[in-house]
Amino acid sequence: MRRKMHPLSLLNLLVVGALLAWVFRQWFTGSEIIGGDWPYFFPETLKVFTLYPSLWVPWLGNGVGGVNLLLGLNLFQTILIVPFTQWLGIPWPIVYKIGWFGLFLLLGSFSFWKLIRSVLPNDAKMFWPISIFIYVINSYALMLVSGGQMGVALSYAVAPLVLASFIDFQKNDVSPQKNVKFQISNVKSIILAGLILAFQVMIDLRIAYVTMVAVMIYFGVTRKNIITVGISVGVALLLNAFWLLPQVLLKTNPVAELGAAYTSAESVKFFSFADFSHALSLLHPNWPENIFGKTYFLQPEFLVIALFAFAAFLWKSDVKIRLFGILALVGVFFAKGAHEPFGFIYLWLFEHVPGFVMFRDPTKWLLLVILSYSILIPFTLEKAKKYGTIVSVAFVLFWIALHRQAFLGQLPGTFVQRTVPPVYESYKTFIAYQPGFFRTLWVPRQSRFTFATATLPAMEAEPLFGATDSATLALALSNPKTQSQLEEYGVAYVIVPFDALGELFVMDRQYDERKRLSYKNVLDAVPWLTKIRDDELAMYKTRRHNDLFWSDGGEVQYESKNGSEYVVRPPGQSQLLYFSQRFHPRWRMLTDKGEIILPREYGNLMVFRVPEDTPVVTIFFDPQKYVTWGMLISATTLLLSLLVYTSQTRV
Repeated sequence: MRRKMHPLSLLNLLVVGALLAWVFRQWFTGSEIIGGDWPYFFPETLKVFTLYPSLWVPWLGNGVGGVNLLLGLNLFQTILIVPFTQWLGIPWPIVYKIGWFGLFLLLGSFSFWKLIRSVLPNDAKMFWPISIFIYVINSYALMLVSGGQMGVALSYAVAPLVLASFIDFQKNDVSPQKNVKFQISNVKSIILAGLILAFQVMIDLRIAYVTMVAVMIYFGVTRKNIITVGISVGVALLLNAFWLLPQVLLKTNPVAELGAAYTSAESVKFFSFADFSHALSLLHPNWPENIFGKTYFLQPEFLVIALFAFAAFLWKSDVKIRLFGILALVGVFFAKGAHEPFGFIYLWLFEHVPGFVMFRDPTKWLLLVILSYSILIPFTLEKAKKYGTIVSVAFVLFWIALHRQAFLGQLPGTFVQRTVPPVYESYKTFIAYQPGFFRTLWVPRQSRFTFATATLPAMEAEPLFGATDSATLALALSNPKTQSQLEEYGVAYVIVPFDALGELFVMDRQYDERKRLSYKNVLDAVPWLTKIRDDELAMYKTRRHNDLFWSDGGEVQYESKNGSEYVVRPPGQSQLLYFSQRFHPRWRMLTDKGEIILPREYGNLMVFRVPEDTPVVTIFFDPQKYVTWGMLISATTLLLSLLVYTSQTRV
């Protein structure tokens, strides 16, 4: 017989549900969510997405192509776009509000409820809605979602469910050291944990890494058989073979390829924004503005959070509660990064422990602190309930006061109601239906409302020329080689964006129109640019531009199968075929006679020597086959996992 919900639990649930609805109301009441890192897609952009993932993406690498390092996350996005927007015609804002933002709230609530069932004693479960309240509404989680980092946010939301699925192994121990037959329910626990972990790994590997640290600490403290963890991790990795296998076989280190700014000890020191006090008090150093590099002094009232959490140890507790105390301390130590005390330990781990290089921003380790506090604080409230329900009421009111900006509608980013500026709608209409391939060059950087596709990639002047100011840009454009360089890149238009959100032309974190005008003045003086628009959006047309493929001997006809393969018909009288994509040695040309030809570097691009009398060739990115192999492994693993999980027999 199902037990009735405790009246206090029901009251807490109603209050917490109302508070969550109030804080996140702006996501669902506006027409669009625009802000932070959340991308904006025009309807025409959505049409180019396909379910088969391409390892080479033409619009990466500043518009000249690159290897897709986020293939897993992009596949999740594609799974939402293709069936729901392309096939069923559901507007994209409805799809992403449910599939991204709504899913964050649903997973964050449901997964922590599952963790509570696995951890808290029965008498403390009446406070489980407060656990969800703490986990979903805290300075770290709110900074994630307001910044539009929804991949990290979804991985964060599912972390309690991952931890709970591994903790449930304690109920169904399948240790081979025990001379018992495996039950199918035991195997199901392993498979289920692997499936949940696989989703987290696909969405964000870094948060999955932190979650598994929590799992390993749990198994170490409780002395459980760690073999079961290895099996579940193996299932998760095989399910993600479609994007992990290409990285392994390409022998690439995605983080190392980003440069010293992501891998050096100095970068860790710079990004260690949170000190020990911030981490202990669960205060994100950027709270509440979420402006990169702008940190705030400690707000001492947040230290009360730590007092509430560690007060749980004033009463007798079991090993699981003590475990979360350990997790909290580990999380605080890591989240402070290179700060004292013992900051050198974090730097050593960053340079020597596999996977730790992903955490130049140590604040992701706050996940351990939040997981712990969301368990310890309700435990404290349960033990203090003999002093009256006033304690829990006072705590909720205190939490609201600490995070008042969220309740007063003062958070930035995705919480601000915005619309697409009409000038970008008219720009999209102008640019989208022009035939052929060409690029646009945005000065100094593109707007979030830039319309771009595989055949209309966008480039940025700042990384291309190192143009951090108008004077540097003027120097680059005065170089006689620049015009021919842009011609080879296929740049048809040069654009100074309309900075609708005050993100590009900024001085001392304030929009500065003078910076925008200085770039326009530079472009006005370039003789080979013709101004065709000068309102909110300044547009200039170049004299000529090359196609994606070109040859000195005549027009080149080609057809794109996907971003990683093209069928090309070169002119017979030329032996050189230029390919306007960033040089990568794994591109190949296959002739109609079966001959494989490797590319040569042409500046930053590629050129192939075509044999005479070759009417058609195929240009393809060879490592794309690894994606196919990986998808076969992933699909086979998923099928076998589902067959085992749905089985009702004993093994």
